[in-house]
Amino acid sequence: MVAEVHDRMPVILPGEHYAEWLDPGTDEARLLELLRPYPAELMVARDVGPAVNSSKNDSPACVAAG
Repeated sequence: MVAEVHDRMPVILPGEHYAEWLDPGTDEARLLELLRPYPAELMVARDVGPAVNSSKNDSPACVAAG
């Protein structure tokens, strides 16, 4: 799904793994296991306006319909 918009895919970490991801004691092998693709069927694509293209923008306008 993301390939239609960008050549990179961000990590989407399910909430049940947040504590483990943030724990400095979690070993590297386990962290790598958490980096698996997020199921496309659980994602929703929405058109947004051009405000999202600038890191200077930090407001609801970034996700307003385009």
